[in-house]
Amino acid sequence: MKVNAGPRMLNDLKFGPPPATSMRKEYGALECTIEVVDDVNDAIEHIHRYGSGHTDSIVTDNGTYAQQNFSFYRLLKTLLFDRAWTGSACE
Repeated sequence: MKVNAGPRMLNDLKFGPPPATSMRKEYGALECTIEVVDDVNDAIEHIHRYGSGHTDSIVTDNGTYAQQNFSFYRLLKTLLFDRAWTGSACE
């Protein structure tokens, strides 16, 4: 598994994964890019801007917040239907 770092992740770590060549790249292998955001709204905005529409994830360490705010239906609505089928952000 190869991990690439987004710009903010690079700034937050003294060492870590190599920089991502693009924030819009869809990997066809065991590879991913990780980026750090301030909150869930920033995460959703990041997915809308750079996401592929089918392999994006939000990871949080706040289980209570996730359970209260991200039911399965809300997550599907946010990631699929609110995107208005604009297509993939892949290169």
